[in-house]
Amino acid sequence: MRNQQERHTHDYPHAGAVLSFLCFIALAVSCLSYPAEAGILSEDIRHQVIIQSDDASKALRQILLDWQKTLNKRAIPDNADSDYGHYRFEKDRAALKKLLQAEGYYQSTIEAAYDEAAQISTFRVGAGQQYRFGRISMEVEAADEVKLSAINVPDTKVLSAKTDKPALAAVVLKDVLIIQKSVEKHNCLFDHHTTHEAVINHLQHRIDVTYRVKAGLIATFGDIQFIGQETISNLHLNRRVQIKKGECFKRSKLNDANVFLKKSGLLAKTETVLPESPAADGSVPVTFIVTERAHRSIKAGVSYSTDIGPGVNAGWEHRNFLSHGENFSTMLSVATREQQLNTQLEKPYFMRRDQRLKVGGGIEQKDNDAFQTSGFNVSGGVERDLDNKWMVGVGAKYGFERIKDQNNTENVALFSLPLFMSQDRRNDRFNPISGWTFQFNTTPAVDTIDTRTTFLKNRVSGGYYQPLGAAEQSVIAVRATTGAILGASSDTVPATERFYTGGGGSIRGYGYQLVGPLDTQNDPLGGRSFVEFSTELRLRIAEDHGVVAFLDGGNTFDATYPDFYGGVLWGAGLGYRYFTSFAPLRVDVSVPLDKRSGVDDAFQLYFSIGQAF
Repeated sequence: MRNQQERHTHDYPHAGAVLSFLCFIALAVSCLSYPAEAGILSEDIRHQVIIQSDDASKALRQILLDWQKTLNKRAIPDNADSDYGHYRFEKDRAALKKLLQAEGYYQSTIEAAYDEAAQISTFRVGAGQQYRFGRISMEVEAADEVKLSAINVPDTKVLSAKTDKPALAAVVLKDVLIIQKSVEKHNCLFDHHTTHEAVINHLQHRIDVTYRVKAGLIATFGDIQFIGQETISNLHLNRRVQIKKGECFKRSKLNDANVFLKKSGLLAKTETVLPESPAADGSVPVTFIVTERAHRSIKAGVSYSTDIGPGVNAGWEHRNFLSHGENFSTMLSVATREQQLNTQLEKPYFMRRDQRLKVGGGIEQKDNDAFQTSGFNVSGGVERDLDNKWMVGVGAKYGFERIKDQNNTENVALFSLPLFMSQDRRNDRFNPISGWTFQFNTTPAVDTIDTRTTFLKNRVSGGYYQPLGAAEQSVIAVRATTGAILGASSDTVPATERFYTGGGGSIRGYGYQLVGPLDTQNDPLGGRSFVEFSTELRLRIAEDHGVVAFLDGGNTFDATYPDFYGGVLWGAGLGYRYFTSFAPLRVDVSVPLDKRSGVDDAFQLYFSIGQAF
């Protein structure tokens, strides 16, 4: 029987990378199946590959077809000659054999022929019987000072390889990762290593697999030190790495620590240095060698729309303002109808690791069809991160402004307590392709000059993004937003606090703030409630270019809750996107589908940075 067995031992120090590569191979393999009856030839393909099989299963046929497609799509050197054709033929035959073995076909045959004149490689596969897993076992080897009973390894029952199931190489590699992650999670080991050995029984068409775990010394984290920082405090860096002396040693924590350091935005490079082995007491000192990046930056942008005209903004940011990772920013925005100057200081790790303190202030002046105002505000708040990307926040804000609307001129000094909760699961903030976002805000407010003016302002919004097709070149994006002001009538709510809809960030196709109640001069009055809907079909037609078709709808209402008196106004249009390294440049043209005589223009044009939502 021994001459009918093969023993395969594999060592995977980088099993994650191997599994990723195997997935790529499996995808390519899923390119190799082709019906036995025929092969489709193309005059545009040189060095074409045809793979055929009479006895392959349906699943294997699809794999072979996918692999064939992959091989025929690869680039061929312009100077390829007959020698290159023979070289590719031999390489493809060897790769095909490995592919079949990875799918459990260890007695497969390949009849190969190369037509040099036509530059066609033909492979006829005799799949044979697919091998299945036999006995699945686990062995543990520990360092001399460590008892085997002290090493926690997963039971074979939790592994993907099961007796009598198809013996797929991807399953074995997946198990290696499962074991490594489990050993890492449930032990405090300076190092550990997982390998596997496969014994192939050709008579029974079975493969016995033994997973072997080699465990090093039990260890804890020792002293943590940083080298190379110039302006960043050690306290802040220690907070970022989230490792404490005496904790269970895990190399995965070191990987996470490097990620957290880079995410700070303060470092250009990080490197971890460890001793060759733990100290006599089992402690492992850790040294992070870091290189700081520039902490200051300036930014600028422009915008334009036919309803509010051109606008420019410029800002300055310092990401390590007080040496503990504080972010100080200031932004100046100047447009035809409004001018703003805002500053903000954000302090991370405020009282706890997952919490931030934000304080800020600003001055502004606005002159639009709804109102004229000038004033200032100061604010402060605390934000906290929760599980699953949820965030909550509470704050306090005081603002003074002089407001002139259609009815009168008044001074308003609002004190408010904004609260919010949100979740952002988008894959990209400026150009989302998948995921969703949700936000709820509620803000009780009182006018400190006329204390009879109190109200509760609420707003709920959500967006969803769904790619179409595996290439993700097309995306459906939808957004819905609604709001309501409780506790006051429309005329007692300050004009700057009412809801307005219409414009580039709202319902495109209509003028800025012009969707909703209007006075006799067709100036917007605002309302106590509103609804907005937006749907976009985003098509990426080239690496840097895309087009968008969109439909927006909504309205503002005088009632406390949307009563849809006045219906819903709709706008539709087309857009162009130029994709840059940081965000797409956006140009949209929209027309009002419910055009009101004397109010709405024939179309609106918008230019900005980033997707509409």
